Amino acid sequence: MDERKKTIKELELLRQETLRLNSRLLEALGESLLVRAGDTGGSAGEGAGGAGFGAFAGEYRRLCKEVRDAGEAVKAIEADTQRLKQIGEHLSLKEEGLSAGKQNRDRLYTLLGERIIDDTAREELTGPFKRQLDALGGKIRALEEQLGELEAQDSSNIFVRLSKSAKARYYHASLEKHHAGIRRIYETLGKKFALPEDRAAGQEGEEAALLAEIGQVQDRFRTLEGEIDSLREEQRRISAGLNVQGGAARRIGALEKQIDRVKKEIRALFEKCGTAASADRTGEFDPFLSEEDRTHLKKIGESRETLGDLESRIEKLKASLAIDEERGAIARMEKSIQERRSRIAAEEAAIQDLGERIRKAEQHIEELQRIEAYGIKN
Repeated sequence: MDERKKTIKELELLRQETLRLNSRLLEALGESLLVRAGDTGGSAGEGAGGAGFGAFAGEYRRLCKEVRDAGEAVKAIEADTQRLKQIGEHLSLKEEGLSAGKQNRDRLYTLLGERIIDDTAREELTGPFKRQLDALGGKIRALEEQLGELEAQDSSNIFVRLSKSAKARYYHASLEKHHAGIRRIYETLGKKFALPEDRAAGQEGEEAALLAEIGQVQDRFRTLEGEIDSLREEQRRISAGLNVQGGAARRIGALEKQIDRVKKEIRALFEKCGTAASADRTGEFDPFLSEEDRTHLKKIGESRETLGDLESRIEKLKASLAIDEERGAIARMEKSIQERRSRIAAEEAAIQDLGERIRKAEQHIEELQRIEAYGIKN
């Protein structure tokens, strides 16, 4: 490889590195200027003599606000997402408490029903329930008798034993159903007796204690139901907000992309501002330059000189290579011309030879024509 080409390649690498250094210096200068302008929170650079820098500062503050707003929006979505999770956990706990409370309340109603069922003073209330209990009690006794008879049977026949097992399962299921029915009757009676919420005021002893406990359970129910309704409304409101534009994850992704894009715009703005400051010949940027900025300007000037020197050396070497390439092309063309001229001379000699041969052939034809005509040969 020509040493000049190798040198050009090395100089190009140095040039690219110098360009990157210059870009970093310009960006650092612009960042220093604009961050200070942003920190003032005012109109640094605006007004007389500062319209150009003021435009950079205004754009910088606008972009920073866009990043802050997007960041706050991400935090708000994340907070809402976390709040939804907390609401779900709270709802689960409160609904479990409500379910357990309902079971406790139903147990208390059942106990109350069992307590008052035999009170003759409340026959008008309890009478219909007693008749239901008597009917179910008769069914239960009949089933128990049938089950006892079935269990007393003994047989080695496989089909009889299978039939006995199926009947036993049926009797047990029916008994469980009727016992549950009895519990529901007591529960319904207790609920009906306790229906007026001031019932406990006229009661004494165990009935009063049960009614008071039922009242406390009902109060807790109302509190829990109110809290559950409030949490569900908050859950619905937050979910509706998060579902806008495709859900939380999609919105956060879009906002994060926006933040990345704007941050790139800010880096580009830094470099533009630094470039404007380094090219300023009117003194517009002077009032805003710190000592550090002036150091950056000096380094930028040095890097530009280095860049100019590198580019000049590269262009000279490229010109030298181009000259040699042109000279080589000229030499090749001159050689081609000489080769063509040699071929032309050879062709011209061949043409002359052919012409002479034609002339002699024509003379020979004339002689032959005279012989043909007169029989005379010169």
